[in-house]
Amino acid sequence: MSWLLNLYKTYELNLDQVGKTSPKYNGHEYTLLPISHTTQTAHLEVYITEEGNFHSANLTDKSDANTVIPCTEDSASRAGSKIAPYPLHDKLIYVAGDFVKYGGKIKKEEPYSYYINQLKEWANSPFSVSKIKSIYIYLSKRKLIEDLINVGILHTDSKGNLINQWDKEAERHLIEKPPIFSRVTGDLDSTFIRFTVRSTNKVLSPIWKDPIVYESFIQFYDNMSGKSDYCYVTGKEMPSTSKHANKN
Repeated sequence: MSWLLNLYKTYELNLDQVGKTSPKYNGHEYTLLPISHTTQTAHLEVYITEEGNFHSANLTDKSDANTVIPCTEDSASRAGSKIAPYPLHDKLIYVAGDFVKYGGKIKKEEPYSYYINQLKEWANSPFSVSKIKSIYIYLSKRKLIEDLINVGILHTDSKGNLINQWDKEAERHLIEKPPIFSRVTGDLDSTFIRFTVRSTNKVLSPIWKDPIVYESFIQFYDNMSGKSDYCYVTGKEMPSTSKHANKN
């Protein structure tokens, strides 16, 4: 157990570095991750107003695509057809409420319903912050794909369905290849989207670099299950896991 205790103590000694980004030698950034967070490569960045309306969107630069995101045990280990949304930033098939409206194919259940219900719990919890509420208000309107079409990032075919991949049929319809197909490998439903909030009267830090948002999710997630157990590393009663529970 000593190596686990050493890891814990090392993390605790560097709490002032959690969530802070530093450049690597190759120009990319790295950070000491907050608890209940991971990283994903975002293809698309969507800006929301404080009132919960669409503002703008752009493709991320590859050098700035690495994004700190909140995660649950289920989303951190999802694979295949398993539906397990990340709490905030996620793939288009999860975050777009109008995915099916624009011809998107789902197998049995709609990933968006799982995603938006989970986000609603966080947004309405005592631990929520204004940025999360703004994003929830917007995404609950189910018009993300519509807005991305209107600003020219996504495109539809002659039937009004989302062009999900660049093939000969898409080439005949659009002639010129949209930039997003050079950014995303495979179908566009796997486009990973990160959200942030833009204000008209103040400068707001990006959500994925905001320690207040980190702490908001940590507190929400710690209190979501209401279960705790004895931690053999710290010697304290702490929120327990379901996928890494003590089997002894």
